[in-house]
Amino acid sequence: QISYFAILIGILLGTIIALIDTAKALGLPFFLMGNGSNLVISDEGIEGLVIRLGEKFSEIRSEDDPEDPDSVLVYASAGTLLTRLSSFAAKNSLTGLEFASGIPGSLGGAVFMNAGMQGTAFEKEDSTYFQQLVGGYLSFKPKQWSVEGAYYYQMGKSESSRPINAWMACIKAGYETSRRNTYYAGYDYLSGDRNFATPPYNQIGVIHHKTIRGFSSLYGSHHKFYGAMDFFYVSTYYRGFTPGLQNVYAGGAWKVGDKTELNASYHFLATATKLQNAKKPLGHELELSGSYKLFKDCKLSAGYSFMWGTRTMVVLKRSSDRRRLHWGWLMLSVTPRFFTYNGK
Repeated sequence: QISYFAILIGILLGTIIALIDTAKALGLPFFLMGNGSNLVISDEGIEGLVIRLGEKFSEIRSEDDPEDPDSVLVYASAGTLLTRLSSFAAKNSLTGLEFASGIPGSLGGAVFMNAGMQGTAFEKEDSTYFQQLVGGYLSFKPKQWSVEGAYYYQMGKSESSRPINAWMACIKAGYETSRRNTYYAGYDYLSGDRNFATPPYNQIGVIHHKTIRGFSSLYGSHHKFYGAMDFFYVSTYYRGFTPGLQNVYAGGAWKVGDKTELNASYHFLATATKLQNAKKPLGHELELSGSYKLFKDCKLSAGYSFMWGTRTMVVLKRSSDRRRLHWGWLMLSVTPRFFTYNGK
């Protein structure tokens, strides 16, 4: 038994919003129903409003990007059956939704329930793919100045057998006003995949990349290079692709006496490639840290970081709308010297 039941056959999103707003105004519980494939209803029924998306909410569309003929973006509405979406992807030579062909549910329900299954990949012969990284690092220190830069090009094939065409470059300059004070500034650039997009809420987007253009540190870490808060550690974006990264930063280090050292830096972060559903800027990060030498082999350190993220950060990370984040830490470092040897 259901108190109220509505099947939406129109395509207007405003109809859903109006129904939900009305239910809230009346104090009536509401429930959005998918295909009902994984739904068990109590014998007592459902007290409230049940909304089920009709046929008009099962639209699937694909778009050819005029800027890049190698990319295709697919959007599907929440009422789309997974079997139909999987078939659409297969007919258009798009991978990533093969597992959905065996799930008898709707797209909206699958997103909400985080649908999936073990062993989603089809059986195939083992293959070995090779990746290569070439480049160099240069540094120059004329008197109180220090200048360093690097460039690396990534090529070969990824684990998905796609060819790789990615690169990164960085430059940093520093100046010592004295033996105790140092100031620096720099710029980092990591290439990104073209036409990167994160699907809106209740939708799944499939982009067919023929070439991997996003630079990856592979087994390395981005820690300390692009902000201490580690928002950009290796691959953290949707489905493993990346829009790249730009990092403009400046800071300084000051020694106070023989035991105290203070550090401060600022980062402006943005994506490297143009996004389809957001702007490039990711946010601002401020970092403050200091250390005090308690005795010869022991040091106490503390730090504070603040991230003021933009709407783009929320969209790309598919997270809640929390743009202002704080992080503090305290560390005690003990580095005992057990023995020394003098070869003279």
